[in-house]
Amino acid sequence: MAAAENEMRANLRVLKFIHENNRVVSIIEPGQTREAKDFHSIPGVRLLNVVWDTMLALSLTNYIDYERVFSLLQVYGIQAVYKQTYPR
Repeated sequence: MAAAENEMRANLRVLKFIHENNRVVSIIEPGQTREAKDFHSIPGVRLLNVVWDTMLALSLTNYIDYERVFSLLQVYGIQAVYKQTYPR
C-alpha cells in the first residue's frame, strides 16, 4: 500500500502544479485576445498507475479490504478520466 500512496502523492503534486499554472489562463475573459506567445502551455502529463495495474494483473485486490480497494478505485478512476480528457 505504501507504493500506491507514493504514486498517488506524486500524481497529486503534478496535478496541483498544473492547476496552479492553469488558473491564470482561466481568468482571461471571453473575447479577450492575446498573442499565442503570451500563453504558456503544459504538455500532456503522465499520471502514474503502475501500482494499480500491477494489483489488478496479479489479483492482489483480493487480499485488500473492500474500503481500501474502493478508495483506490476512486482515485485511479478519476485519473483515468483526466487522462482521457487531457491526452498527451
